[in-house]
Amino acid sequence: MKHFILGSIAGLLVGGLAGWWLAPASSPYIQTPTTQAEPSKLPSAVNLSAEQFSAAGIVTATPSPVRLANYTTGYARVIDPTPLFLLVAELETAEAAFLASGKELTRLRQLNATSDNASARAVEAAESAALRDRSLLASAQARIRAGWGDSLGESKSRAALLPALTMRETALVRVDIAAGEIPTQSPRTLQLERLTGNSGAEQAAVLGTVPQADYQFQGGGYLAVMKSPPPPGTLLRALIPSGGDDTAALSVPASAVFRHHGQTLVYVETAPRTYERRSVTLGRAFIDAVPVVKGLAATDLIVVTGAQQLLSHEQLGAQTGL
Repeated sequence: MKHFILGSIAGLLVGGLAGWWLAPASSPYIQTPTTQAEPSKLPSAVNLSAEQFSAAGIVTATPSPVRLANYTTGYARVIDPTPLFLLVAELETAEAAFLASGKELTRLRQLNATSDNASARAVEAAESAALRDRSLLASAQARIRAGWGDSLGESKSRAALLPALTMRETALVRVDIAAGEIPTQSPRTLQLERLTGNSGAEQAAVLGTVPQADYQFQGGGYLAVMKSPPPPGTLLRALIPSGGDDTAALSVPASAVFRHHGQTLVYVETAPRTYERRSVTLGRAFIDAVPVVKGLAATDLIVVTGAQQLLSHEQLGAQTGL
């Protein structure tokens, strides 16, 4: 009996082990590799029937040759001029006080030298007042140069700029450039464009370099003046001429370019009513056109109207298998 019980226990153990070993793939103890189907790829070309071509309104054209100036990209911010106004007011007050104390000192010295109408003590007090006013004037001048640059430290530059700033006919803009990308020569003008919208780029006159580096860019930059100013605090994109020869490129209408699956694409006609997608690299956009620096030839026929309709036909063909 004892041997029978031991045999039964041994049989149960062997059977359990065998069952565990031969368990199906759904067993929680067995990890089966899972495979995912690759996403279906769109066909590289789309062919339209005569009816589809007529309905899509496809228009093609060859790219136009353009020359692109070499630019360094930075970011600009419209500055609130109020701190500058306050500092200039302080400077002008210090100038007036120093002028007055200087004249008083001269008068007392003359009186002290020719008569007894001015005492030595009065002359010493006048000297002390003139010295104080001169120090306050020098402090205001130094703070303008330290905070706003040498260009605004000059009275002639301020006299020409401040009235327009007061009337909001112009605006001060700080332009910051990343370290290592600062042009070797300071430009006289640069281009500013909004981060949103299609208002185009506006030329701004460069006053000079900024006296302090931005804590994020840790590079350099410029102070510039722009007309038709946006509100203070507005962020802009800056395009600073970096010198060197222009770059040859091809320009296509903005309507020809679209994005799909993270790529920048255009459609190129390869045969009558047959079009294929072409990946392109763009340069800085113009107001009504886009420069393509890589991916096209001058003889390519580009779809300038109807690119989205072609993409819809292409996706529909991929889904239906046609």
